[in-house]
Amino acid sequence: MDAKGGRVQIGFQAGSNAVPTRDVQILTSGGRKISAHTAVLAAASPVMESILDRAQKRGKPRRVIRILGVPCDAVTAFVRLIHSSGCVSLDEEEEMGRYGLHLLVLSHAYSVGWLKRACEGALALRLTAEGVADVLLLARQCDAPRLYLRCMKLLAKDFAAVKKTEAWQFLQANDPWLELEILQFLQEAELRKKRVGRKLAYQRVYEELGDAMECLQHMYVGKEGSKKNHPCSSSACYRNLQLLIQHLAACPRRKACPRCCRMLQLLRLHSAICDDSTQQACRIPLCSMQQQKEDSQQQQKEGKEEDDTWQLLVKKVKVARVMSSFSKRKGQEGVHEQFALCSTTAKTKMDAKGGRVQNGFRQWLEAGSDAIPAPDVQILTSGGRKISAHSAVLAAASPVMESILDRAQKRGKSRRVIRILGVPDDAVMAFVRLIYSSGCMSLDEEEEMGRYGLHLLVLSHAYSVGWLKRACEVALALRLTAEGVVDVLLLARQCDAARLYLRCMKLLAKDFAAVKKTEAWQFLQANDPWLELEILQFLQEAELRKKRVGRKRAYRRVYEELGDAMECLQHMYMAREGSKKNHPCSSSACYRNLQLLIQHLAACPRRKACPRCCRMLQLLRLHSALCDDSTQQACRIPLCSHFKLRMQQQKEGKEEADTWQLLVKKVKVARVMSSFSKRKGQEGVHEQF
Repeated sequence: MDAKGGRVQIGFQAGSNAVPTRDVQILTSGGRKISAHTAVLAAASPVMESILDRAQKRGKPRRVIRILGVPCDAVTAFVRLIHSSGCVSLDEEEEMGRYGLHLLVLSHAYSVGWLKRACEGALALRLTAEGVADVLLLARQCDAPRLYLRCMKLLAKDFAAVKKTEAWQFLQANDPWLELEILQFLQEAELRKKRVGRKLAYQRVYEELGDAMECLQHMYVGKEGSKKNHPCSSSACYRNLQLLIQHLAACPRRKACPRCCRMLQLLRLHSAICDDSTQQACRIPLCSMQQQKEDSQQQQKEGKEEDDTWQLLVKKVKVARVMSSFSKRKGQEGVHEQFALCSTTAKTKMDAKGGRVQNGFRQWLEAGSDAIPAPDVQILTSGGRKISAHSAVLAAASPVMESILDRAQKRGKSRRVIRILGVPDDAVMAFVRLIYSSGCMSLDEEEEMGRYGLHLLVLSHAYSVGWLKRACEVALALRLTAEGVVDVLLLARQCDAARLYLRCMKLLAKDFAAVKKTEAWQFLQANDPWLELEILQFLQEAELRKKRVGRKRAYRRVYEELGDAMECLQHMYMAREGSKKNHPCSSSACYRNLQLLIQHLAACPRRKACPRCCRMLQLLRLHSALCDDSTQQACRIPLCSHFKLRMQQQKEGKEEADTWQLLVKKVKVARVMSSFSKRKGQEGVHEQF
């Protein structure tokens, strides 16, 4: 395009006498005729080039391009901008602003790339809350991603004003899927904003800790004369550190005082960051003692979660200090890097523990009731009921309960209590009983799971009992109804139950009319619009999937019918006279229809114009493409050798030939699959007998 445009500009620069006459007429909806140059239009637009080439091939002396459905002034501006070849004047920029929407449509329809990009830029600069919905619809239809994104950002910024416009109400009534996209984008923008805010808050904390370390270094390590002139001496951080140090020196209860604990943590952080190789070189209090303590802790207890978290904090503060000094040196305000606070969690091997506990209970049961230890844990419910249990069983079944019991043991509590509140007492009782069963459930326990399924799902998710959570998902999925599916869906989403969530979505898609009448659906619409969006989006995808599967099945039926027609044709001409009547094809409707078509083809005087004759000739051509006979004389079906010779003489690479080869391939596959399914069906019948 650029080379063509360059040649056109050179042609116009040669002088007024060298400019060729205008040989194209552009007709508008208002009847206006706009003269233009063929070379300019063909160089600017490949669509117009193909229109002009088609007119030239047909031998039309008068070449006309019709641009309808657009105001005449907009078409005139479009032609003028095409002739400018990207060199837009002030008047043309005003026209682009006035007819921006029409010019975007025309540049997209006629594939004028530079003009489409210029229209996107002009419309993006003039976006308002009143017209953003119209521009968004057009940007989506014209495949303008930059303008689409700009509209989405403006919607997220001023959504309250956009909701009051008539364009938004029109969009809600006529294009619900675009409304879904907009609301989903708003949700993602809100989440992104919160995530960035958290990262900036973490970074500010790290930078403040880095400044505190710098002030602490200056306070103790700096020379006496340079302390007053240092920038730290006038900062609030410096003064707060002085107050904390004075309080630490005079406080009688350092271990219980929060201010003293804060100062000790800062001193520990300094000792971790301090780079002095000798302990005597650093003048900051407790630095050498903290280093010795950390060395002894590293030798004795390695791999603990607290040490990992502390090392991560030290690393983040070091990076924040480096980045802060770099930004100060460059004179830039703002943030260069965004950090995320990572947390390390310990993984527990539940399967091995569960196996050990089951073996232990088996030994208890074999040994007798006297060998079973007494319960050492009390579970308190909301109704005040106390349920006795064994700590070994609870710790093996649930890592959450294991951590609760370990915490109570470390604090030296003789009486270990687990409080399970907000759930009915019977549900808690069923939960404990199922934990003791370790997956081997009786009929009564299965009935309890059906009765308290929702409560048991919540408890198994909260206390990380994996096998019980999966069993609750299955039990709830089997008892799903249109009245309660919304409640189960909300719970499955909160408890991260993916299989149950998908099962609820499928039931919603199957019986959405009944679900819409329930009170749960109305409550969901009022209180959780994002889940409503997910449901509607799933319904749309399910509908599209259903249509796609329906189309594929319809195509497969057509290919199977063509395969049956080929088999009937083969039997009609190739089989012997005695076996024709006994063959299964002879009684089928396809066989009779083929006989009628062949009789009609033999007697019809206008074969080329008759649709029935054309259909029979296509079937014969398809047979010749499928026929495997190497010699042309072996096949008795009419016109088989004729079509084979014609296919050999035909030029390769044409679109029609490619389509025909694809059809032949599909029919071959359908015949093979049909014969395979028939053979399988016969085997199944023999097995039943």
